[in-house]
Amino acid sequence: MAQIEAAGIPVLVVDYNAQNVEKHVAGTLALGQATGKAARAEELAALYQREVAEIRRRTEGLPRPKVYVENGSGGPGKIGNSYSGAMWGSMVGTAGGANIADGRIPSGWSPMQPEYVLAAAPEHLFILGASWTSAADAARAGFGVDEAQARGSVAPYRTRPGWDALPAVRSGGLHVIETSQARSLWGWAGMQYMAKAMHPDRFADVDPVASLRRYHEQYLPVSFEGCWMARA
Repeated sequence: MAQIEAAGIPVLVVDYNAQNVEKHVAGTLALGQATGKAARAEELAALYQREVAEIRRRTEGLPRPKVYVENGSGGPGKIGNSYSGAMWGSMVGTAGGANIADGRIPSGWSPMQPEYVLAAAPEHLFILGASWTSAADAARAGFGVDEAQARGSVAPYRTRPGWDALPAVRSGGLHVIETSQARSLWGWAGMQYMAKAMHPDRFADVDPVASLRRYHEQYLPVSFEGCWMARA
C-alpha cells in the first residue's frame, strides 16, 4: 500500500466481509464519493438498510432454528468452511436462525468438525454453490446453472455419514444458495431466502428470487439468469 500511495494513487479500504450493516453502508457511501456516484451509492445503501431492517422486523421474537452453512466448492467429499461472526455466519443471525458454528470455530471462517454437526442436529443446511469448475462435484448455483443442476449438485450431501438422520435432511431443510450473496449489496435477497425457509409464515408474501431479479434489472449491467437459491 505504501508503494502505491507513494506513486500518487489513493487507496480506499472497505469491509464487506463483516456482513455488518453499518460497514456495508459506510463502504458503499465511500465508494460513491470516490467514483463520483454519490447519489447512486446513497440509493443502494438505503435499499440495503431498508431490506435488512424488514427481515429483522419480521423475525423479531421468533424461535431460532439451528442452522449449518458450508462452502460447497470441494463437494460433499470435502468438509468446506463454515462461518461465524462474518459473512454467512452473520447473515444466519439476521435471517432469524441460530448458527451452530458460533462458539465452535474462530470468528471468520474455517471447517467444522463433522461430528459436531451431527451432534448439533441442525434444522436447516445451506450449502454454498457457485459456477465453480475446480471440483467436478462442487455445489453449483448462479449464472449458467439451472435449477435441476443446482439441486442435483447438493443432493449427494445427503449421503454423508450420519446426515440421513439430521432433522434438516429428514424434513426437507437442505438448500443450495449462491455464495456471492455474502459480501454484496444484494445479499439481503439471500437473507430473505434463508428467513423464508426458516419462518415461512412470516415471509409468505416475499419472493427472494423475484427480489434478486429486480435488483439485476435495476442496478446491474448483466441480465438475471440461473438458479441462485433452491431447496434441494
